[in-house]
Amino acid sequence: MGDILKRVKQMQEDLKKVQDELKEESYESSAEGVRCVVSGDMELKKLEISPAALKNSDAARLELLVSEAVSSAMHEAKSVAKDKLRRVTGGMSIPGLF
Repeated sequence: MGDILKRVKQMQEDLKKVQDELKEESYESSAEGVRCVVSGDMELKKLEISPAALKNSDAARLELLVSEAVSSAMHEAKSVAKDKLRRVTGGMSIPGLF
């Protein structure tokens, strides 16, 4: 029983370490003059819209470009996070991790 508790405690420590690392990582995506940066813990850190994108796009097009850039960066961040967390959990699915 003590061995199982030790393994669980080690997994908790490893998960915390991975989550802390993810907060420091960033993922970037762009779409026709819209650029965004997302952290590994899924927080939008930066959104830039170039003057050319503002000039050449109407509101609907600009909304689409922002959505595309953010979605792409979030997808990449989520994929990396899942992979890192899967390594820690040995492939075990733990609700709420991602």
